[in-house]
Amino acid sequence: MINYFSIVIPTKNRTSLLELSIKSVKNQTFQDYELIVIDNDDESSSKEKSEYLYDEKVIYVRTGGLSMVDNWNIALSNSNGKWVMLLEDKQMLYPDALKKIYDCIENNNINTTLNFNTDWYNDLEKKNGLGYVKRQRSTGKLTKLSTKDVLRDYEKSLVERDSPFTQINYFPLPQMSVVSNALLQETKKRYGSYCSFGAPDFTSALKKLTLSQFAYHLDESITLVSTMKHSNGMSSAINREAAHKRDIVNAPMAYKKKLASLRFKELSTYNVFLLDYMMVFDKDLRVDDQVYMIKIFEDIYNIYAIKNKVDLSESIKKFNFVLDDINHVNKILIKCIIFKHRLKIRINLLYLNIKSIIKKNIFFNKFIYKSAMHYMSTV
Repeated sequence: MINYFSIVIPTKNRTSLLELSIKSVKNQTFQDYELIVIDNDDESSSKEKSEYLYDEKVIYVRTGGLSMVDNWNIALSNSNGKWVMLLEDKQMLYPDALKKIYDCIENNNINTTLNFNTDWYNDLEKKNGLGYVKRQRSTGKLTKLSTKDVLRDYEKSLVERDSPFTQINYFPLPQMSVVSNALLQETKKRYGSYCSFGAPDFTSALKKLTLSQFAYHLDESITLVSTMKHSNGMSSAINREAAHKRDIVNAPMAYKKKLASLRFKELSTYNVFLLDYMMVFDKDLRVDDQVYMIKIFEDIYNIYAIKNKVDLSESIKKFNFVLDDINHVNKILIKCIIFKHRLKIRINLLYLNIKSIIKKNIFFNKFIYKSAMHYMSTV
């Protein structure tokens, strides 16, 4: 008998979080599901540490030593249910989550993907010494949008300066949606894998959107992320250098070549999203030099803000203003910082200077300007 849902939980070295995730699935009011745990622990298996993995309801698959992308692909390939949900080990389902999704799918004849809301337990910021839950406002309404519109909006956010991605609710990230097994198999047949190197959740979403006509969003909180401290994406962004060295070793050759073609040759957040799009669609995106520079430096600002728990939104506005105001300096810095790497004022040096830059309420301090001018005179 084929279950209605396959709940797959890829995990690595986080047994305590995994137990909460498994418990939330077992407590569902809707019980027609299979639960699959893909254990990618580095050393001893999670099964040695948790009695939850001996439950007859849990299908346990041991991997180990795989990249996140490979482990996710194996997790999804083990699913047999009509609909598949990838639940991260730091996520928990609300008790009636599967019932709400089931009702929505059956009552609206959905056959591709269905997005839903996710609440977050914010343990990075404190209120009265404690973390707090960031709840999404939920109306329970179902809406749909053409996948062409979603993809058009996403591409626009990559290449234009002030175009945020507004259709994220319709972007079927595996951990924030369910997908029909039929579409999942079509994705693998078309692309060779469910998700790819870079950001596996974004590459998976892009692939599914290309094979669907409409994207659906249920305005209802279905899951709760139990921690923000253990976010893989955030950890990689903050520990940028270590993450870059680790990830670039595992990158496919085609990905490395695309990265080498960019002006800034490291796996910053923006570069990863840009590369993911180009790799999935097998085409280059032309990004204006000034826009590219802004996107890269916004990455730096955001990482600094996370590390130091400060709000840099006003500083980013000033940064954009200064770029508009002094185009001659902008052109110099584009050539020095992005095109040329011999000048040692790349990201690491910019980290060191950000504090003084913010205090002065300007972006280009005298040191960078003079260094740029000196460099220009030598090339």
